[in-house]
Amino acid sequence: DVCSSDLDDAYKLLIEIANAQGCKCVLDAEGALLKKGITAQPFMIKPNLFELETLVGTKLNTIGEIKTAAQNLINKGVEIVLVSLGQEGALIVNERKAKFAPGIKVDVKNTVGAGDSMVSGAIKGLIDSSELAETLKQAAGAATCSVMQEGTGLTDTSQLKSIYDKIKITDI
Repeated sequence: DVCSSDLDDAYKLLIEIANAQGCKCVLDAEGALLKKGITAQPFMIKPNLFELETLVGTKLNTIGEIKTAAQNLINKGVEIVLVSLGQEGALIVNERKAKFAPGIKVDVKNTVGAGDSMVSGAIKGLIDSSELAETLKQAAGAATCSVMQEGTGLTDTSQLKSIYDKIKITDI
């Protein structure tokens, strides 16, 4: 189907345009959109575990396997891979480091928007600091606060601060 294959290239084309203008792109997509979008070398991608497994074509059972899959994407020109692992936490990888933030137990009320919140937290972390650990902490904090809310909406900064203090980052 020509129409669907043209749509599969949409993010790839947008990333190429943005990259040509010196912009840093973040790609949060799945399936063919993710696979083709990566070929344009976005600055950061944020797959969840299922999306990463679909992309690499195999089940990833350990943090080590997830890290290796993410590093392979770094080798293809993506600078940062942030993998959301749901209640298990999140992993972030660049060409030099890999960091893991285990999930913290919270009362989950709604998971809609958690991935988007993770992306926004990561972008804030990148703006605030060039440290990978800080980027992961902000991403995990934003996603955690998101799942604690009914519906979607903005997170209270005091809630974010209390969650942020509980997030522990380890090297992988």
